[in-house]
Amino acid sequence: MTLEEENSVSRVGNRVDNEPQMEMGEVLREVLLRAKDDGRITCGVYRSAHKLDMDPDHVMLCIHADSSQEDVALHIHFTLMEAFCTENYIRLFKVDGHEQLAKLLGDMKHKSNMATADDNSPVEEAPRISTEDCVCLLVEYPKEMDATTTALLEFYQSHIQMGPFPHIKLAE
Repeated sequence: MTLEEENSVSRVGNRVDNEPQMEMGEVLREVLLRAKDDGRITCGVYRSAHKLDMDPDHVMLCIHADSSQEDVALHIHFTLMEAFCTENYIRLFKVDGHEQLAKLLGDMKHKSNMATADDNSPVEEAPRISTEDCVCLLVEYPKEMDATTTALLEFYQSHIQMGPFPHIKLAE
């Protein structure tokens, strides 16, 4: 990206100016929908922790939903994952609620590393994600970066200096 291009993408609050009224919540929503269609999302605290342990180099984003309930175990998991993401240069965003993420991801199923039977039929079907699984998401890198994903990553880069993790209100 040239300096001229970089200056044309000025950010005001949660908006990218080169895309009229494109709020970061809308951008994140679009990135998540594309990742869902491509099968690049891992949902749930334990599955995400396992993915981070096994394959952190392919993780582009970690998303934690702010939870109104005081779950000490969840808080400890989040703290450890935040530290891991920071140490491994994985971008971490916080969003308002896991209910909106669950609504957005709707009918998605967990990724399945299931074995196949001798006749090449799957042994078991992957379970659907639950609302509780949406407190933590990982998004893998796409095969090709698009303008929306680039805008989200630039937003992260510009806001990381202001605080530990950018907070985005997810678009309805």
